[in-house]
Amino acid sequence: MDEDDMDDADFLENDCGMDSVSGDDELYENFVDDVSAEMDSADETNSESSGDVVVSDNDMDEHRLSEDDDNEPNFPVFNPVEMYNPSLEFGMIFCSKKEFKKAVQSYAIKQKRSVKFTKNDSFRVYAVCSGEGCKWKIHANKLKNEETFQINLYQDEHTCPQVFNVRNVKTSWLSERYFTRLQI
Repeated sequence: MDEDDMDDADFLENDCGMDSVSGDDELYENFVDDVSAEMDSADETNSESSGDVVVSDNDMDEHRLSEDDDNEPNFPVFNPVEMYNPSLEFGMIFCSKKEFKKAVQSYAIKQKRSVKFTKNDSFRVYAVCSGEGCKWKIHANKLKNEETFQINLYQDEHTCPQVFNVRNVKTSWLSERYFTRLQI
């Protein structure tokens, strides 16, 4: 090591205001709590909890975003296998407008309620319950630069009674649903 390298090392230490490593150790001991001691005491006094919420690492993993997501939220993606027994939720993503409309149609049939599509164009689909005074509605919009649609408004509460004649039951839906069972 030449003299210039030693000057640089001295300069960096003095720049940080740290004359020795022992000063850093003292700060650590004074200001950092011993987590393992707290965990042991928490286990011993588990029945006398102070109302603190204890979360395991496994619980947090399901809510963490992966590095690939670029800090975007993880929204549920519709599974086409569940087309005839769909569960809809806010933020759900569909591969296409057609898939979204079929899922809403199947949902209406399953719930025994008629649903009417009020807006249906290339970038949005709105549907409302046909029951008198019912507040159920769902909106999905096309995502920017993609072919996918996402539910951006969903009021899941029906205030109308179930009906016997659901107008969403069409011959096309019936033929798709029962085609494999009716094959000879």
